[in-house]
Amino acid sequence: MIDLLGTDLRIAIKLLQEAEAEYEILMTKTPFGDPPDGIEKVIRQEIRDGIYRLTVCRVPDSFR
Repeated sequence: MIDLLGTDLRIAIKLLQEAEAEYEILMTKTPFGDPPDGIEKVIRQEIRDGIYRLTVCRVPDSFR
């Protein structure tokens, strides 16, 4: 299992593709909506039937 929590979505996708792993991405929003200057981070990860399921949220750049 590849630990992707807190990883930038672009990097997470690259790592999964290099490992030839199947994945799906679920986008969510903060209670206040998406920040306009944010980046997409993996905030939850699970594997179901061999498929990585990543929940992603846009967070402010200050969390980079």
